[in-house]
Amino acid sequence: MIASHFRLLVGDFRASFRFYREIVGLPTTYPPESAGPYAEFELGGDKYLSLFDRGLMLEAVGRPADLARTQDDHAMLCISVPDVNAEARRLQALGVEIEVPPADHEPWGMRTLYVRDPEGNLVELYGPLDPALAEAVGAGEAGGEEPHEERRRQAYDVEEVAVDPLD
Repeated sequence: MIASHFRLLVGDFRASFRFYREIVGLPTTYPPESAGPYAEFELGGDKYLSLFDRGLMLEAVGRPADLARTQDDHAMLCISVPDVNAEARRLQALGVEIEVPPADHEPWGMRTLYVRDPEGNLVELYGPLDPALAEAVGAGEAGGEEPHEERRRQAYDVEEVAVDPLD
């Protein structure tokens, strides 16, 4: 079994598409004027983020298309950036409201910033605590593990376990 992508179900497709294309800056092959109901953005490697019309998805699973969203967070998109502070300044300059300003999380070995997309989905932008580690983050994206990911695993004593789906 392979997890291939993360899909956000959106009510305002155009606003969400613009946010991820123009504000966050994720690459896509979909044209700027895309109106939905579906689009994909590259996340690196073979992973991608997709947007899909929420009403159509609700109908596909037998629920009313106008079903109200709950107010709590059910998922979060995490995006690695080399410099969290610079990203906070860039997003603010583009008019994005900062949900939680940049903060260090030493047990995780990373610095984070939280914003919301036009649908209210929580988006975490994270990077290394020490700006000197920014180069290592770039190396992590090229195939190695990011230093703060290893520290997060150690802080929470997380052990990776191989699971056989046929067991």
